[in-house]
Amino acid sequence: MSDPVLTRDNLILLVRRIDWRFLLPSPVLKSVGYFGKPDETHLSALRHFSEQLTIVPQIGSTESAENFDVVILSGTEKPLFSNAVTSVKSGGYLYWEIQQSSSIIGYSTPNVFARQLRKAGFSDIRCYWHRPSFQSCKEIIPLDHPAALQFAMDKGHTGFKGQMKQLGGKILTVSKLLPLLTCPFSIVARKLPEAQR
Repeated sequence: MSDPVLTRDNLILLVRRIDWRFLLPSPVLKSVGYFGKPDETHLSALRHFSEQLTIVPQIGSTESAENFDVVILSGTEKPLFSNAVTSVKSGGYLYWEIQQSSSIIGYSTPNVFARQLRKAGFSDIRCYWHRPSFQSCKEIIPLDHPAALQFAMDKGHTGFKGQMKQLGGKILTVSKLLPLLTCPFSIVARKLPEAQR
């Protein structure tokens, strides 16, 4: 499928859709593998801004075997997860987009997902809240940084209703419940070299 002619506004939307690349040590996307549910805006951005893109939407595909510098995982199905994590080169990165829903079995919080990655041989694991959504993200907020969470919760609240939202955000942040309720979130992790796993 070919992409429509890019206007300036469309180009800005595409670039913003892959702002997550600035969470990596280098924002240059070289060899990229995309596993999971297709997101056409995300895929269009990756087609334009990565040197090489391989799309592997099927669970159980044979496209793995440590091929990619960066693997993007969209979904939480265990076979898809297994295939994606084995496709990251040693020292490469996994970027995992997670939409919380009642259909997720065996996973629930960012910490649970992070534990799965540690077991799979990943380190430098960081979780981020994409606010308000992946497609129209205005902010990427680190979930393990209380001051950043509080700053995000404090912004733009005026009047009584705004002050109540701010207070609720403060309570959720201090009680460490906010990361449990945050959606959507992403995880960025580095695959350890074989000798360190």
